Amino acid sequence: MVRCWKVSSPSPPERARSETTHPPGVHLRGLSVTIADTHRPALGFSILQDLPQGHPDIQREAGPPRTPSAHKKRSSGHSNLNRASPRLGFPGRKDGEESLRKEEKPQMEALKQDGHPPQDVAAPRPEQHRQREVGKPMWYLTRTTATLLVLQGLFIILFTAFIRYDEMADASHQGNNHEPILGGNIPEDNPAAFLNPQLTNMQMLVLVGVGLRLTFLREFSYSSVGLSLLVMAISLQWAILCVGFMSDTEVIYLSIHSLLVAGEVSISGSVSQGAVAGAASPLQLVLLTLFHVPLQTITARLSYLTFQAVDRGGSVSVHLFGAMYGVSARFALGSSGAAQRSRASATKTSQVTAFVGTMMLVVYLPSVWTWTTIGDDLHRALLNTFLTTVSAAVIAFPVSSIAHTRRKFSLRVLRCRVGVEDTAGVGVTHGLAGLMGGLLAVIMATMASETGSYGHSVYQIYPAMAPRAETQDLSEVTSYLVVAAGLGRRPILQAAYQLAAVLATATIALLGGLLSGLLLRLPLCERLTQDDLYNDGRFWQLPTLHPPPCHANTHAHGGAAPTRDQQHLPLTQEKAISA
Repeated sequence: MVRCWKVSSPSPPERARSETTHPPGVHLRGLSVTIADTHRPALGFSILQDLPQGHPDIQREAGPPRTPSAHKKRSSGHSNLNRASPRLGFPGRKDGEESLRKEEKPQMEALKQDGHPPQDVAAPRPEQHRQREVGKPMWYLTRTTATLLVLQGLFIILFTAFIRYDEMADASHQGNNHEPILGGNIPEDNPAAFLNPQLTNMQMLVLVGVGLRLTFLREFSYSSVGLSLLVMAISLQWAILCVGFMSDTEVIYLSIHSLLVAGEVSISGSVSQGAVAGAASPLQLVLLTLFHVPLQTITARLSYLTFQAVDRGGSVSVHLFGAMYGVSARFALGSSGAAQRSRASATKTSQVTAFVGTMMLVVYLPSVWTWTTIGDDLHRALLNTFLTTVSAAVIAFPVSSIAHTRRKFSLRVLRCRVGVEDTAGVGVTHGLAGLMGGLLAVIMATMASETGSYGHSVYQIYPAMAPRAETQDLSEVTSYLVVAAGLGRRPILQAAYQLAAVLATATIALLGGLLSGLLLRLPLCERLTQDDLYNDGRFWQLPTLHPPPCHANTHAHGGAAPTRDQQHLPLTQEKAISA
């Protein structure tokens, strides 16, 4: 509540006050505003907050009484408003005690000696308290810092012990030590030459697309971008190890293909991050990533190797798994209060930044999974993905208008009304989209056959439908195309396995997310308090709110008046000035 009070000379005696009629002016007692003594040349105001219970609402002097002689002092070039409001830091007043009038200094000194701050000074916000904390010595490590140092050290040890370069990247390999005319490898045939753009697109999708999309949280922008980089870096290294440990080889061979496979896992981890953004501390997010990567790797191997389901675009193994895992983990972490949820609101600038991230997804999404296909399959994948993406962009506008109560376009993400909090709405944008893609794959499998539109190439798209080894059908097919022996599945059976992969992925992600979220509630995992939700202040060094000395001295010596941004006013006073 903002109240305006008059600043006037000392009150007259009680008898004189009762006999004096009010001069012309405005008296709005219902609004707690009194503007009187309009014949006086100097009027001022002061903004006060957090008044005691039972405090009178009117006719209260804002600070010590002003003497008439103080009102007569004028300075050319400054308005009465600037001269009568020293507490708000208006231009024309020096900062601190030196700017107070001589008669005010004794009372201010007495208040300080008693341990009571002046009532006009706005209480610092929690972020300001944290910024002024005493610095820690160099040897002091937080749990998050210690965990990251130990984790990266373990990655280096494991990479040194178990990982070797692939033959196309190994300098000691014989093919890389001879010219092509002497039997060496042809440099142009190296997969890094044509797969490097796909790796770059994948990184842009995670860091710029997903990272900027989370910046709609007005007080969580540092964590949105910074933690996206942290999650990608950890999941990429951890996925290379997990995929290698689950393979049949004794040594993990590192190639650009292994980086691309690990990149798909990092995309799934970024999707999970969107569900818990603002509700999980950096340490909790690191631990959630460490749980997510092996579970997602196991689920993908179950889908691809056991069920032999086809999921070229990662609709089920990446998007559906990441969304279900993140939403269930967010549910297990617990809900935030209404006051904290309001902090997750967005400003116009933050929504525009997040919309730029969404447009980056539209640009890079069609080319992320193209490395898994070749030839005409690659051509169709690019065409279908691009047209599907732009079609979805068109439909997003009418859907946002229909969802809005006043039928306006809205940049907010739709969220399911199931009582589960989801910061970035990944349950709809990734989970629902992944589920639709998985179910459409089931329908397409029922219509896939050799006599259909795909011809013999259907066995390249669905390898499990290829004829079994040492059969006449396989010999006939291999006379047209190079096809590996399959399981001889019929279309309806392949569709059943596609559906089983969808259900298994959703179930494992749901149970795994719930269990991981419950483990993250342990005190050692640095759980966030209600005041720390959707806030960067606890873990990030934020820009200071204190004004540079040159701003105050410039105007004191007759320079130009600083703007409101240059004054670096506290948030409470800035809101009051706007009011």
